[in-house]
Amino acid sequence: MFYKILFIFTYLIISITDCKKKDWRDDMPTIDYKVLHKESLAKKGLPITLNGGFSDRDIVISEWIKAKKANLAASDDSYILTEKEYSEFFLPYTLGEGTSLDVTPLQTYWPMFLERRTYGLQKLRETVARSNGKIKKFNWRPEVRNYGPWRAWKLDSIIMSSKSSGEDISIEEIKLVACYLEKCKIAVIAP
Repeated sequence: MFYKILFIFTYLIISITDCKKKDWRDDMPTIDYKVLHKESLAKKGLPITLNGGFSDRDIVISEWIKAKKANLAASDDSYILTEKEYSEFFLPYTLGEGTSLDVTPLQTYWPMFLERRTYGLQKLRETVARSNGKIKKFNWRPEVRNYGPWRAWKLDSIIMSSKSSGEDISIEEIKLVACYLEKCKIAVIAP
């Protein structure tokens, strides 16, 4: 009987101490995306050349809405950062600034960004088409974000009137407007 108790006691001690094995996740290599992306984005597109742009963050949005009201199919290049402008001139400066790129591989980030932009633009165009084109209010966040030579502002919403009922319409797809020197363009659009 003594040996049975000793065996059970020994078995329990071994079982309990065996449970304190090192967590397998601790052995996984950590990826520092800042280092990983710095190699990919090391060539910051200098000098920065923008097609179009406007002198003020409110003006670029107002002018884009006017252009869309006149012709929904018109080019967005003067108002919204093109894919090249975004990837070569803006994106490299956001690295390490608390953006999603800091924790996402570039191969995953870029297609996701483009897909979200496409859906956001589609929804934005539909909302602008329903509006009367007049902006009542911009709801900007107060802080200015500095990304190298860029200054950027987050936009929570734009309040407009609908063209049929006059009721308020909220546009929330424009997420960020960025300015380089005296040229402002819409930088991020997402649903």
